Amino acid sequence: MGLADEIDGVAPAPKMGRRYWYDAYSASLDVVLGSLDEIAAEQGSASADVVLQNYLSDSRARKLRQEYMREQLAAAFEPTGE
Repeated sequence: MGLADEIDGVAPAPKMGRRYWYDAYSASLDVVLGSLDEIAAEQGSASADVVLQNYLSDSRARKLRQEYMREQLAAAFEPTGE
């Protein structure tokens, strides 16, 4: 299975893959913050961002982002049945 000749009317280019990666990875931060909202409220923190930056270890924050990205990449590379 190869790449399509065009994606949204444009020939595929490496920057499309990078664009997807950075877009999905930055979206993972939104998902992580969303999952921390309840914790922040319970602990009286000003926001989920405060919890992420001040109370989670770097390795835990990275693991949460990686879990989301794993799901996104699995969906992106799932066979379409063509």
